[in-house]
Amino acid sequence: MCDHLVLRADQRSRGSSPEVFRLLQFAVGGKPVAIRRTARAKTQILTVNVGEAAVTTLSYTYRTLVQQNGHLLHLDISQPTKGLHVEFSYGDCGIRYVNVLDYIAGARQPGISQLPASDPTPSVEVGFDGWMFPKDGLAFVWVRVLEGELTASSAPPEAPSRRFHRAA
Repeated sequence: MCDHLVLRADQRSRGSSPEVFRLLQFAVGGKPVAIRRTARAKTQILTVNVGEAAVTTLSYTYRTLVQQNGHLLHLDISQPTKGLHVEFSYGDCGIRYVNVLDYIAGARQPGISQLPASDPTPSVEVGFDGWMFPKDGLAFVWVRVLEGELTASSAPPEAPSRRFHRAA
């Protein structure tokens, strides 16, 4: 059985370029597996063998370039998924502040924690232990440093830091 990740570029991007989207690692049940990349015009197909297990944990790390002035990275859930952990790192990107919008329909809210832009490794982490379904997702929305200086009266409110805890 193989799991496929397909990236198709829109008219303005270079989606087939590994500089725009690169799958850095993929693991099945905690064990790293090989990644096969096939590039075509405006598309790259990344293939990994996930084996025969009926239920297993898939984890992967990827790096992507998005338009700075787009102010948005949206992640969609395309199939039923149990458990999600996402880290959005934005060091040396000219981003001043990141907000998270979660579109997860669940009885519990996802845990969100942030390291501010002033930290050496600024990031936002989102974790959710429950089930997610198609149409669920996350959006990271940001304000760039060059979009005007903040004054005390215009600074975004300090985001509450919510920690994600797994039920025992």
